[in-house]
Amino acid sequence: MNNRIIKFRVWDKPRNKYLGYPCFFNHLDFNEFTCFDRYFKCNEDDCAIQQLTGFKDKNGVNIYEGDILVVPDDYTEPILDDGSGPTHPENHVCVVIWGEESAAFGVDIKETANYFNKGFHSFENLKGEMGEDFFNKECEVIGNIFQNPELS
Repeated sequence: MNNRIIKFRVWDKPRNKYLGYPCFFNHLDFNEFTCFDRYFKCNEDDCAIQQLTGFKDKNGVNIYEGDILVVPDDYTEPILDDGSGPTHPENHVCVVIWGEESAAFGVDIKETANYFNKGFHSFENLKGEMGEDFFNKECEVIGNIFQNPELS
């Protein structure tokens, strides 16, 4: 039996703030929900719905879709026979997204660095490549796309 809890948070576009979270939906059409015992109804133009990924960062913060993460890319061993290659750690600031093609949460990395290439990396692949504790020991939520658009 899968004990996964599905939670959401909702960004109220007209008020420019979160309604509070976690939110639970009352209907399958995702337009009626309850956040902190308050009932809300909104449409796609008024609200942005973001799902909990099921992962936490190194500070114990739940990671939601739309969060902005610092993902370390610290592979610094020389990788070519002549000794050239990465010489210092690099980090990626990237947005947590739902990857339609892979049907999974992940991050959209904008630039290739030491280890990670540009593009979508699912959380499951990152966990497999970097280790089971990659998120809760290495990554950090530093904001979200609505309150910190300058970071995304």
